[in-house]
Amino acid sequence: MSILLQTPELIKMKHCEAEKLLGKHFIVGVTFDGGVVFARHYNSRFHKKLHWFKIFGRAAVAFIGNPNDIGLVSNYVDASADNLADIIGEGVRFCYLTNHYIKNCIHSVLEDKFKSDISPFGIKAVVVQSENRFAVINYSGQVKNFSKFVVAGGELAQGKEDAVKFLSGLNFFKGKKLPTLVEASNAIKNTLFNFDIEPESKEYESIFITKGEIKSKIFSKKSSKVPAK
Repeated sequence: MSILLQTPELIKMKHCEAEKLLGKHFIVGVTFDGGVVFARHYNSRFHKKLHWFKIFGRAAVAFIGNPNDIGLVSNYVDASADNLADIIGEGVRFCYLTNHYIKNCIHSVLEDKFKSDISPFGIKAVVVQSENRFAVINYSGQVKNFSKFVVAGGELAQGKEDAVKFLSGLNFFKGKKLPTLVEASNAIKNTLFNFDIEPESKEYESIFITKGEIKSKIFSKKSSKVPAK
């Protein structure tokens, strides 16, 4: 793959383009005793259900940003998994599709696109690393690790920093004990209701991941808010 000459002006232009595609919303992920819950804004006119969440083998990934780019990156990861199956056999492919493999795969495609193309992918990906760890990969391939909770979005997501401060101040994140599912759900709702820019639809979509199952739910700002502390 060819590499463009990365002048400061070009890098700045690509960052600006990617940030615009990331939009004004952010995604929240919170670990609880037994799994992980993610949530983000949802608009039924533009979004398909769970277009922003994917399972690759044993790895769970949540996305924020341009829906078309999310689809392209997801297709790339699927194709990589198919190539892996051709090499090691379909029967054992699932065992190799770990969170570490998927993280490296997404990192590679985002970094290559940023370096070789004028127009980068406008997304961020959140890979669940374990029950209480997340890896966030941005459009340039940069990876940052987080524990217990994560708030991922672009520079236009103005409430992102306040959301991090709010979650950091919750009692159950100050100790070693993980929150319950109810506490984690309330923490996410309060974070989105108070700090994310209100979507036109006033709806949010959440996904609950446990060892045994995955469930999704649509909720709105009309729902009752329970203090998360």
